[in-house]
Amino acid sequence: MLPSPAVVTAIDLRWDRPRRVHLVGIGGAGMRSLAKVLLEFGWEVSGSDVHLEGLDGLTRRGVSIYRGHHALVMTNDIEVVIFSDAIGPANVERQRAVENNAVVLSYAEFLGHMSRISHTVAIAGTHGKSTTTAMTADIFRAAGHDPTTVLGATRPSGQPGGRAGNPSRLLVEACEYQRNFLHLNPDVAVLLGFEWDHVDCYPSPHDVETAFAHFVRNVSPDGLVIAPESCPCAQAARRNGAVRTVTFGLHDSADWRATQRGVEQGRYRFDIHRGDRHLTEISLQVAGQHNLMNALAAATVAAECGVPATAIRDGLSTFRGLRRRLELVGNHAGVTLIDDYGHHPREVEVTLTAVRAMYPNRRLWCIFQPHQGDRTAALLESFARSLQNTDRLCI
Repeated sequence: MLPSPAVVTAIDLRWDRPRRVHLVGIGGAGMRSLAKVLLEFGWEVSGSDVHLEGLDGLTRRGVSIYRGHHALVMTNDIEVVIFSDAIGPANVERQRAVENNAVVLSYAEFLGHMSRISHTVAIAGTHGKSTTTAMTADIFRAAGHDPTTVLGATRPSGQPGGRAGNPSRLLVEACEYQRNFLHLNPDVAVLLGFEWDHVDCYPSPHDVETAFAHFVRNVSPDGLVIAPESCPCAQAARRNGAVRTVTFGLHDSADWRATQRGVEQGRYRFDIHRGDRHLTEISLQVAGQHNLMNALAAATVAAECGVPATAIRDGLSTFRGLRRRLELVGNHAGVTLIDDYGHHPREVEVTLTAVRAMYPNRRLWCIFQPHQGDRTAALLESFARSLQNTDRLCI
């Protein structure tokens, strides 16, 4: 029996040398975001997935997308194959790619290579990663910086969140699932806080904290860690003195803090301060105190990277949210339908609180679809508490 071919996982990644690439599992939000980035950098892109909903924008731009997975689509001219977490090693396209001596990388591994050729801002945390990354991207664009951006969510327009901007600057959503964010080598790491989640790969809350501590250790020695004032990883980083650390929050002890000016239908107006210095006033178009904190994190990143206050104000004040994040789907027969991807008790709690504030005099129905059996079983009591802020509940 002939030995199995070796998997090639190293790539000489250069944006001035476009490649022929195939994405297995292209339907995932992060994968379609990456596909858009590669396409805009001039790569020849194809992909495959079982479900092809929401991919019309890529196909209209010339991306060949196949329903299902078939070895025959893996032609010899494909140089690089990128696969999502949902695609196992037995996948026929992955196997054929190895036989063809293509470079085969996971989505997280490819982002890791991107981070090593760019000044990288990586935004991590159990909640709020996509929204904060998108907010930060809008601020940078308002300032004329326009970094290359990859995130796992879709814009309200239906376009993937990715964008090929300045090739020497990368803004990326750093996902902790399967410890994928440990492939990154960021210059600026943002921690939005963390809780026990992904119980299939993190047996205990301590395992989550350990992974985030490793993520902080991957930051460049002359880099920066930005985190909530109470974050244990940020506190540890400050004690160790390995990398500069700044904090954000609502209290005077935070380096960057927000002070509330008012709230209307759940949408906050607030000032941002650095010590005694007033930076700017923000009026958000998205609801919920959690989005105030996301916006404060994004503003902190931008300010620490030298973005002027006017761009921070303009970028945040025009941000309209993302698909499936408190997304207003429509109104019919007196019923307002809102879609939200929240799948952790904390996310469910803040989403329902925000909806109550948006529609204080309306009856609130919650139709909740549990996401992953392991998470539901491990966090059952927390889910029960988080779902109590409703008038009617359907599970």
